[in-house]
Amino acid sequence: MNTVGAVAMVESISWGGNLNTATSYRSCWARPTANGATIVAQTPQSGNPGTTPLVQLATRWTTQPTIPAEPAALLEMAWNAFGGVGIMTFPVYGSWMVTGSATAGSQQLSCRNRLGTDANGSSYYVNWRE
Repeated sequence: MNTVGAVAMVESISWGGNLNTATSYRSCWARPTANGATIVAQTPQSGNPGTTPLVQLATRWTTQPTIPAEPAALLEMAWNAFGGVGIMTFPVYGSWMVTGSATAGSQQLSCRNRLGTDANGSSYYVNWRE
């Protein structure tokens, strides 16, 4: 997050596979124990015209965030990247919160594969409100 004091609530996440053969993936969404450094950002599209999103969406980092060892994650799922898909929509008061601060674990969420590494084999999406 790039604005101190800002708050974002993750409302849903989804994932999908695009491989031609059955391939096991295990993806985890976690709060890092150490923040990543120097973001390589995408520009998120705002759902509200005339506003600029406060949250940054990174495709990679020069130094990756440190994720906790298994099984400490907000969500960890095993799935098949051969056409496998999933979506998780959070209840109103069950959203994952991200705050604009320097504290590890509150400023960033990380989605990483513990198993499955094909760069073109999977995609991940996040929908949030600020």
